[in-house]
Amino acid sequence: MDEPLVTRRAAFPALAWHAAGRLARQVRGLDATVITTIDAPLQARLEDLARHTSISQGLNSSAAIMVIDIKTRAVRASVGSGGLDRAGGWIDMMQRVRSPGSSLKPFIYGIGFEDGVIAPETRLMDAPTRFGDYQPENFDRVFHGDVSAKDALVNSLNVPAVAVLNRIGAEGFSSRLDGAGIHLIRPKAGLKEAGLALALGGAGIKLSDLASLYAALARLMTADAAQKTLKILRETPAPAGRLPGALMKSGNRPAYKTGTSYGYRDALAVGVAGGHAILVWTGRPDGGARADMTGHDAAAPLLFDVVDQLQAPASLPNALTPDRPPEALKEMKATAAGPVILFPPEGATVFVEVSSRGTDEGLKLKRGLKLSARGKGLQWYVNGEALPKADGAPLWHPVQEGFYDVAVVDENDRARHVKVRVKAVE
Repeated sequence: MDEPLVTRRAAFPALAWHAAGRLARQVRGLDATVITTIDAPLQARLEDLARHTSISQGLNSSAAIMVIDIKTRAVRASVGSGGLDRAGGWIDMMQRVRSPGSSLKPFIYGIGFEDGVIAPETRLMDAPTRFGDYQPENFDRVFHGDVSAKDALVNSLNVPAVAVLNRIGAEGFSSRLDGAGIHLIRPKAGLKEAGLALALGGAGIKLSDLASLYAALARLMTADAAQKTLKILRETPAPAGRLPGALMKSGNRPAYKTGTSYGYRDALAVGVAGGHAILVWTGRPDGGARADMTGHDAAAPLLFDVVDQLQAPASLPNALTPDRPPEALKEMKATAAGPVILFPPEGATVFVEVSSRGTDEGLKLKRGLKLSARGKGLQWYVNGEALPKADGAPLWHPVQEGFYDVAVVDENDRARHVKVRVKAVE
């Protein structure tokens, strides 16, 4: 029988090399066949995503991804780096301990819901607050005054999260995670007592454990508390211009949280969508800092890319649903509700840090207030006066303390207004 001669050596299979190597070491010396739950086509696509992301974020950057089936706890994909040719590419970042940044906050609020300490609409104060010798600040160093627990989590405010952790108990929170097999690593050798800095990434966690934690969210608290937490996380703003096509079909927004470690060393996005828990990490394997690489900007777009690669259950064909609507069915179009103001919330007291209170020029702010809303073609107004348009979130510099009407108008001239009070702190 004629057969073509092989003229070159075929490429050695290199899919999921970190996971394969780890499993091979576990069975070394044993006569064993290892069967994994990894979805090979999905793994290949996600390895490509990790590679492209790490290249786009700089010479020494890498990326890692894990996808877990929530129902079966099966790991469907595990990408440890952006490629073996990347800096530190041989390191499986999913097995490394990193700072979670703010990504533990949903569990703090969820346990708070379960314990009856707070509810989503409970009012919390985001203002300069000292907890013993610990005084947290927000990421943008702006305080937002009186906010709901829901808005505090959506906007990842630090002081309210620390306040909730203080009420449920940092040691009890840490023990709750220990009971689930998730162990936080204290920053100082011999330090056993959990501190309030846990809320802001003050302890390390293995990235694969963090992914498992989100996969088990509904089992770590009551169903009601988990449902409230996930509902809030679905309100987390998507990255600019991003909405996964699969989710457009299923109507299922990802419920996710971002995290940024001190010095921008780690950018994380982790959450659940389509029956899966997803964790993505970008950063430098050597722990070096990367200027302005936040979880929202550097990791969330990758998470949305991963969600696009997953087949949402609601997008599968349904034998009970016809391919086409009945011919006599009248076509109706929904009317959009217009823009939604995310910050400042209605009725909030917003605290601003000032360097002086000049009588002629008014307040001299150390930094402006970052306004945030959902919608297209937005124009902001304060007391009827238009603010200058900006490429990113516009900054408002109130010149006096007092009450203000803040409004935003979208490209279809639909408006939303909120009443807020500005108070200065030095």
